[in-house]
Amino acid sequence: MKLRDNKKNIMQNTITKAEQKVLTSRYIPEGYRIAQGITNTTQVFFKDYGERYIALIFLGRAVKPTYHTYFKTPEARQAYVDSILNTYQERLRNVAKRKAEQKAKRAEGHNIKVGDIFRASWGYEQTNVNFYQVVELVGKQSVKVREIASKSVEDHTTYSNVVAVKDAFLSNSHLCGYKGNDPVLKRVNTNYSNSIKVFEFSNAYLWDGKPCYETNPMFGH
Repeated sequence: MKLRDNKKNIMQNTITKAEQKVLTSRYIPEGYRIAQGITNTTQVFFKDYGERYIALIFLGRAVKPTYHTYFKTPEARQAYVDSILNTYQERLRNVAKRKAEQKAKRAEGHNIKVGDIFRASWGYEQTNVNFYQVVELVGKQSVKVREIASKSVEDHTTYSNVVAVKDAFLSNSHLCGYKGNDPVLKRVNTNYSNSIKVFEFSNAYLWDGKPCYETNPMFGH
């Protein structure tokens, strides 16, 4: 059966519609009683069956049980449940801490300057490198960039070490569909070392000025 009445009484007035949907979607077998919970949807149910002391645990918004096991003593069951819930609470605290830190970073904004250069390194069976120069700052969260050229500073048979050439803007850039190289607005992801997305499959990061490995086109696939 589904413990609709119990669920309604536990969290009345504070439960959201999404949480209520989770609770009413859970199947609670006959004979289980609710023991404790630490969030609206994190619940523990107990059942004593002979010499078996059963625990049914739902963490977060899981519809199916996260844990369903039995113990030889009620003390062992409670110790197990306490361990599971303590670990879960610690995880919730860490998630909340990370979210608060990320929010603070977004509010603070990036520390990027006009003239800074981003580097994207990408490729499957070969490594390609693209460079992008910041030409304008837009608020605290975004910049405008243009793609710039690179040059080799060290050549080898199968690869080269390349660096960016500042202010050497390309005639055409993939950012503009190879139809010019106008400044393109990019939002800065401050959660990942001030990166910008330049391909569907790759981000660009602030370049440290050091030469970058790039596969010789003759040896790529």
